[in-house]
Amino acid sequence: MADRVYTQVFAVASGLIERDGKFLLIQENLPGHPDDRKWNLPGGWVDVNEDPLLAVQREVREETGHDFTPAALVGVYSIVKAWPGHTHQAIKLVYRGTIGHNAHPLLGDTTGYAWYAPEEIATMDARALRDMDIPRIIQDATHGKSYPLDTVHHLVQH
Repeated sequence: MADRVYTQVFAVASGLIERDGKFLLIQENLPGHPDDRKWNLPGGWVDVNEDPLLAVQREVREETGHDFTPAALVGVYSIVKAWPGHTHQAIKLVYRGTIGHNAHPLLGDTTGYAWYAPEEIATMDARALRDMDIPRIIQDATHGKSYPLDTVHHLVQH
């Protein structure tokens, strides 16, 4: 993993997975961090030169142990979080898709995952959720917000 720098806006790619009316959330494993044991969408930083579509596939596999097949972009979200000593802003690209039944080992960033109904997620607060945009993302998805995968273009210039 590359060093993380919070002096600039950074990009995150997240996967939104629904099964039987419930959404998959991962539980963070970040000992000593304020977000330890909080629930989140599987996802993480888009690395420099990485296609966001490949980033979401990598992140979902690392955090759930399952391969992820993106089907659509739910939306692009901006979240600003203030911490003691710094504030950071992430631009989140949230992709809706499915996971396969194959299992890969978790990389340690998560303790596992669970399925939650939209109503359950809507009642979770900052003590339970890592990011408070998650209920909005779930609401957007359940109301049919969806954009083609080619909405996001990736270009590497040399």
